[in-house]
Amino acid sequence: MFSEIVHSVQSISLKWKLLIPFLLFSFLGTTSLVYIGLNSQQELIKKEEKKELRRFYRLFLNKISQKGTQALSIATVLADNPQIQRLLAEKDKDGLRAYTRPLYEQLAQEFSVRQFHFHIPPGISFLRIHSPGQEGEMIAYRKGVMDALKGGRGIVGLEWGLTGLGIRGIVPLYSAGTLVGSIEIGYPFGRSFLEDLKAYWGPDFTVFEKKGPDAFALLATTREKGEPYRLHGNSITHAYDRAHIWIAPPGHPDRSIFVGPVRDYQGEIVAEVEIDMDRLPILQRLSRTRNLMILVGLAGICISFALIWVVALLFVRPIKEMVTHAQEIAEGKRYRRITPGPEDEIGVLAHSLNTMLSSLQRRERQIEEHARTLERRVRERTQDLVSSEEKYRTLVDNLPWLCIDSWVTVPPNLLILISPPYWGFPRMK
Repeated sequence: MFSEIVHSVQSISLKWKLLIPFLLFSFLGTTSLVYIGLNSQQELIKKEEKKELRRFYRLFLNKISQKGTQALSIATVLADNPQIQRLLAEKDKDGLRAYTRPLYEQLAQEFSVRQFHFHIPPGISFLRIHSPGQEGEMIAYRKGVMDALKGGRGIVGLEWGLTGLGIRGIVPLYSAGTLVGSIEIGYPFGRSFLEDLKAYWGPDFTVFEKKGPDAFALLATTREKGEPYRLHGNSITHAYDRAHIWIAPPGHPDRSIFVGPVRDYQGEIVAEVEIDMDRLPILQRLSRTRNLMILVGLAGICISFALIWVVALLFVRPIKEMVTHAQEIAEGKRYRRITPGPEDEIGVLAHSLNTMLSSLQRRERQIEEHARTLERRVRERTQDLVSSEEKYRTLVDNLPWLCIDSWVTVPPNLLILISPPYWGFPRMK
């Protein structure tokens, strides 16, 4: 069975023997190039997406740092105000509230400040301008406040407070060289902050506030529809102390997800941020590129097919002509020499056929010459034989008759030689 298949394959036309391998190689080569090109493009796009997500993460952290620096600057300016120093040193809560309330409203309007808070040693909430009546408790849990009061230096960073997680700048406040308390200016770290980031940069931002060693709760998000990826059922368990990137994660083929830690001024993780970038434009661009590459590949295959077909025809046609000439020569129908072509294999084959034709023509002439002279030579030979017979007959006729008597003794050999039967005559008695 296998030998029959091999024989059938070997028996196909030389043209298809040339076309099939070249077309197969052309198809495989073009398909491989398209596949490699698409994969390479996808890998490059994924690398760019990861780079873009890391850039958004750095911008996010820089925005927090920028807000913290701004809060610290405002707090530093206010801490140098002699009136504020005096009122806090005298613990004049009403006077301090009356003096700073207009300042807070101005800062809230112009700089979006949301926390304006005074503390006094050893860590007591003295006055919340942003939330009147909510003060007087011990805030030892506020590390930033405690470090500012104990260290006598400004503190900036993310920190929890009574109103939640905020970007806070805390500066110690002195009066006559004596530490009388600290002043805190803070920005909200919530949806409004994230909305500003989305308006500037485009992707969705979601912040998860840390509630325990491995527990996080949703703090704020800019997503309008659907849950953040971290809360989705297909979320992936990951280490919280480093960033993670998922390109087209399970269940979200059109999304790129970045999850990274958010730390306070001491380096402690206080939150996680999820940056969710829409991949739909990228997928559309990839689809257009894939379709274009497929069209180009198909066009290349068609062009290759046409070129290979032409080459095969140009290659096979002189061979078919040589085969036709050889058949004509074999059947005795061709007497003209084949016009020699280029000095390639076809030209060598034409020269060989011309040599064979010349040899056959030469042998044919020899055969014709031999046939033409054969009859004459037969007649000449026949005439020679007739002439010889006539000579023999004449010789025999002219011989005297020999009489054999009893007194003549004839040797047996001579008797046989001269005996009439030797000459073709009747035996004498």
